[in-house]
Amino acid sequence: MKERLERLKEVLVIQSESYKQWRMFAFLIRKLEALGVKYFVIDGNIYAQKGEAKVFPCAIAHMDTVHDIVEDLTILEVGHKLTGFNRYTMKQSGIGGDDKVGIYIALECLRHFDNFKVAFYRDEEVGCDGSYDSYMGFFDNVSFVLQADRRGNSDFITRASGTQLSSKQFKKAMSPIIKKYGYSYNDGMMTDVMALKENGLKVSCANISCGYYEPHMKNEYVDVRDVDQCLHMMIEIFTKYGSTKFHHTIERIGRYGGGWSKHSKWNNLHNRWDSEGDTYDYRRDFSTIDENGAGKKRYVDMNDKEKDEFWKNINTGKTKLEDTDYSVELNNWRSLSEKERQELWDKMGAEDTAVSFRPAEDDEGEDFVGDGTDHKEPKSKDYVKMGVFGYCDNCNREKLVLYEKVIGGYLCQECRPLYIDR
Repeated sequence: MKERLERLKEVLVIQSESYKQWRMFAFLIRKLEALGVKYFVIDGNIYAQKGEAKVFPCAIAHMDTVHDIVEDLTILEVGHKLTGFNRYTMKQSGIGGDDKVGIYIALECLRHFDNFKVAFYRDEEVGCDGSYDSYMGFFDNVSFVLQADRRGNSDFITRASGTQLSSKQFKKAMSPIIKKYGYSYNDGMMTDVMALKENGLKVSCANISCGYYEPHMKNEYVDVRDVDQCLHMMIEIFTKYGSTKFHHTIERIGRYGGGWSKHSKWNNLHNRWDSEGDTYDYRRDFSTIDENGAGKKRYVDMNDKEKDEFWKNINTGKTKLEDTDYSVELNNWRSLSEKERQELWDKMGAEDTAVSFRPAEDDEGEDFVGDGTDHKEPKSKDYVKMGVFGYCDNCNREKLVLYEKVIGGYLCQECRPLYIDR
């Protein structure tokens, strides 16, 4: 129990705000390698498989939380409860049990079983972006899918936002076990299992209360006893039914429209820019202009009300987003020598210049890291898509950063080896 508690704290202390979950991404990659588990990454989502089997039990979790990155996140233990604390502000800070508890439980299941599958998704809190972009072939040989991403200690969710997640046969089989642990069937809200089901998942799935409380709030806390209860129940379910396939399908719906979080105001814009191949960097300190063309203010200096007004003006066309004044286009970043690349880094950093790195036209293949088992190798392992002068998502310093499609984030030259050049 003590060792499991320390492993839980190890996960909870990692800060992983939506679109900035690179620390959690790196933690999971290193943890999977330490456990000797095979994995691959597509579109920033991690897919892991331990062992070999005709049918695998499977758990999923998401890597992001709603909480902003802060100066410090210390885990305080008060009795059997854990909460977050910022030593710089001397105030309580969101611990992110939603869904770090789910990550911990998934990792514990990997430790416990010889044959097991896990998927870790990015950006659930901003509309299930990662799970809607899921590689669905990963689930062809799974028995069913469980996710621990529900507050409290008693809900076994088989219907989410009107979407049926599981079959009657699955619910009948689960009933004795969940009743034993004090759980009952209930309806829930949007989460990754719902996105998978709407993407065409062909087996039953469910979302489970896992012991976090006051989610999305600074006073969020985790009850260790309830986490342990959820873990033991999931292990019992997987042990008894992990090799039994519970088929279940619904009419494929596709991506759920419109995330509800604070980031959703620019989700559609970001998706449009990405699909059109634009090199605009939405993380730059772009400014908003009033009706008279004056009164510029950095976006990062705006309060929440000003940001809401800013995006309202963007959506109505009142405000225009402007890229940097300078741009350098390269047909093929890989054609440059190391010396030329270094000179370009120096030039861009010195002149505050934005750069667009476009791959060769014949550069096709899926983006991933890991051993790539059963997946097409890309013709190049240069994952650079674009580069701009802005903030690195790892060290948060302003310098020349490159967009890494494999993790969906921006990294500077110093931080890039931590995630890409491995």
